[in-house]
Amino acid sequence: MTSASKAYMKETANGILLSLYIQPRAPKNEICGLFNNSLKMKVNALPAKNQANQEVKRFLSRQLGLSRSQVEIRHGKKSRMKTVLLHTTHPDVKNILYQWEG
Repeated sequence: MTSASKAYMKETANGILLSLYIQPRAPKNEICGLFNNSLKMKVNALPAKNQANQEVKRFLSRQLGLSRSQVEIRHGKKSRMKTVLLHTTHPDVKNILYQWEG
């Protein structure tokens, strides 16, 4: 995999930073591959009242086997472009992220 394909992910001392592009109001929750150096994620929630953000945290925690407290939205709480910190560096989590590239 090239470094360009991993531009959406950066390993830090605190865990893994992800760049996500969120599409709210989708029929179902899913990862749709890469979009503008971010992972594109569709969520079945409205952007109002923090619903989409909560759904992002719920979906990521379930899919990656993490607790919700290990999924933190660092930037973009009111934007489609979000930076999410996963408080883990476990190799299994990274392998799942690589599979989501598409």
